[in-house]
Amino acid sequence: MRYSLHYLQGRWFLAAILGALAGPLIIGRGFAWRL
Repeated sequence: MRYSLHYLQGRWFLAAILGALAGPLIIGRGFAWRL
């Protein structure tokens, strides 16, 4: 369980970094496409 929890935390950490970097671009494209 402890290993799984650590693994999930690592995945969340990487996901947070990727989201912070790519989030604005994806959201910007989404709004531009809707408008």
